[in-house]
Amino acid sequence: MVQEKILVVDDDLPSGTVLKWAMEAMGHEVRLADSGEAALDAIQSFIPDVVLCDINMPGITGYEVCKRMKMDPHLRKTLFVAQTGLSTEESKQLSIQAGFKYHLVKPIDINGLLELVFFEKMAHLVVASTS
Repeated sequence: MVQEKILVVDDDLPSGTVLKWAMEAMGHEVRLADSGEAALDAIQSFIPDVVLCDINMPGITGYEVCKRMKMDPHLRKTLFVAQTGLSTEESKQLSIQAGFKYHLVKPIDINGLLELVFFEKMAHLVVASTS
């Protein structure tokens, strides 16, 4: 599997830490931010391939984090994945409107997440090789 740089954003530290450990166990380089503000600070020195972002956080929400990060030209190839306890159709639509490609409901299926990241990377490589 290709090593990815992953930014996990979650104000629930036990949840974020478990996700971080799982991604590291698969060989990925992972940073954990415990707030929207910390996530925006993190991208000043860490350009992630994937952002796994909680939605309901105090201060800057995950929706706003995604919107702001998507304006950064360094993150134009970054995959944004919402990981949240919100499972309503409205929350899914808000995720898409904010710029998330996927909306995953907690608890996250780690194997499914790894397959999703791998699939996205392979799809990107195929597109790049045919361009």
